[in-house]
Amino acid sequence: MTHIPEEDDESSKILIRQTRHYYLLPGFFLLDRSNILLNQILKVIESFISASVSALLPHQDGALVKDHSSRILSIASVLLLMHGDVKMQKLLLSCKTEITNILQSMLTLKSSGDITMSIEEGHKIQSAYDRLVAAISTLEYD
Repeated sequence: MTHIPEEDDESSKILIRQTRHYYLLPGFFLLDRSNILLNQILKVIESFISASVSALLPHQDGALVKDHSSRILSIASVLLLMHGDVKMQKLLLSCKTEITNILQSMLTLKSSGDITMSIEEGHKIQSAYDRLVAAISTLEYD
């Protein structure tokens, strides 16, 4: 899965919105009907990041580091899309622990001494983390 590109012009914005609607809306309906499913998916996302940290070998090459940053960008894109939906925002309110764990795993991956990461890859992960923190901070947790 690749991350969803930034919206450049009006025609691409429309195409991206239509694509998001077509592919993500059925998933959002499922999550809207089952908070347990949403919690489990967020736990799997967090373990997906955590597993990538624990499975690293000291001699990893740049291609695998790029795979990790691509994974983080994809996860951030999905979570930001979820945050962009009003109903999903309400559901995300109940998943504070899982979201916090995802953010912590992102930071752990970025700061892991086991990865030799280019400045660009580190910046991508930090940028995705910052965007998620900014979006999630707009949610009002009880």
